[in-house]
Amino acid sequence: MRICMFHRYYLPVFSGAAMFSHDEAQVMLEQGHKVWVLTPRYLGLPHEEVLDGVPVIRAPIAGRTRRQQFLTFMFSATRELVRRRDDYEILNLFDLDSFDLLPVLIAKALGKSVLYRITMMPANPSRVVEKRGVALTSLGLRLVDGFAVLSTAMVPFLEATGLSDRPIAFLPNHVDTALYRPASPSEKTELRRELGLEQDATYLCFVGSVVERKGVDVLLSAFGRVADQCAEARLLVVGPDVFIKPGFEDEPNQRCQDFADAMKRRVRELGLATRVIFTGRTDQVPEYLRASDMFVFPSRKEGMPRVVIEAMATGLPCIVAHLDGATEDMITHGVDGYIVEGHDPALYAEQVLHLLGNPAEAERMGQAARRTVEEKFRLEHVVERYISFCQELLAR
Repeated sequence: MRICMFHRYYLPVFSGAAMFSHDEAQVMLEQGHKVWVLTPRYLGLPHEEVLDGVPVIRAPIAGRTRRQQFLTFMFSATRELVRRRDDYEILNLFDLDSFDLLPVLIAKALGKSVLYRITMMPANPSRVVEKRGVALTSLGLRLVDGFAVLSTAMVPFLEATGLSDRPIAFLPNHVDTALYRPASPSEKTELRRELGLEQDATYLCFVGSVVERKGVDVLLSAFGRVADQCAEARLLVVGPDVFIKPGFEDEPNQRCQDFADAMKRRVRELGLATRVIFTGRTDQVPEYLRASDMFVFPSRKEGMPRVVIEAMATGLPCIVAHLDGATEDMITHGVDGYIVEGHDPALYAEQVLHLLGNPAEAERMGQAARRTVEEKFRLEHVVERYISFCQELLAR
């Protein structure tokens, strides 16, 4: 099988979609499939290189704004798709709007199959249709041969656009279960020593950028309530303050920085400066998770948050916001985690305190979370489903 993965952002530029497709590409290459990536050439990166065995082609971009860069990428990417027509039979998109119409049209003209993997569900699918109009729905989405969704909650988006008659596959996020694994007591002791954490404290962990969408304000308010009743409780906020992707420098990111600064002021005002740790950007996410005792994630909007699956894989009981059905694809409430409706800090604090007061239940829940990941979210299982779906599209 020959697949071109078409990304707006690809490593080393951060993107959740890039991270999971990079893992999948490595597995497929090991199995003998031909997989390569087509992405914009940001930050003076080389035109061609191989990352962890995955060939990456970066098409030229020009301009200072996101719109200018994506527009020039549309034309340069199209040239690459024509020039490398023998190197793929499936074009796998991770974004689809007016900037991607020309590459899709060319791929179809060359007799290729087009797969669109939807990684984030719009808040109001019907408004997407109205806003983007004929250019997207008729010339873009209607040329797609099949759709892959991260969560079953994304199916209504396809129904709203009249495209639910196309083949649809549920391809969730995956996790490396060898990297993200439960820590033994001795391993946890060593991890805490290496990370400079207290040995006798109870650590709640959050992973994500310190932005409003991730619900960090809810998290800190909830922890304030927990801290009042549990002197041993500590909170790890693992992630950067502000994340700016190339092409988005023209966006009003000062608001994001202001939010992060306000959250740190709130911690000081609550008198919790010694009990809340902001790690900043770090590549030690597995270590922080494995050194923790519980995972809390009150995010307001996600596709299928990979960090939740990673936390489950490390055997942590998870307390997670209800995310338009995506949460139910990961967690069975009361079995391998708790799903909280709404964003009331008191509700999160209540669940945290319940588990802190019932350590045996927390341990059982963490063990169940690990089993769920092994059964549903292992990388090898997701790749197997992906290959099967691609074969189905090629056979149509």
